[in-house]
Amino acid sequence: MYNWLLNHKWFGGYIKDWEEHRGVRRRAKIISIFMLWLMIGISALVFIKQPHLQILLFAIAVCVTIFLLSLKTV
Repeated sequence: MYNWLLNHKWFGGYIKDWEEHRGVRRRAKIISIFMLWLMIGISALVFIKQPHLQILLFAIAVCVTIFLLSLKTV
């Protein structure tokens, strides 16, 4: 399974970057943050009607964004 993941067309590069450099590619960070905010925004504004849960979702998005930005860029 490990070798399959390392040689996988989509996942292998990300795993190798993490293992070799303990970092993430800039493009991966940008896509991750964009998708995070898109999905949380849709969830919070379309499907959740309670304001306190909307605030919680946005707070989680802020924390995850900070975490992603704190990772070393390869």
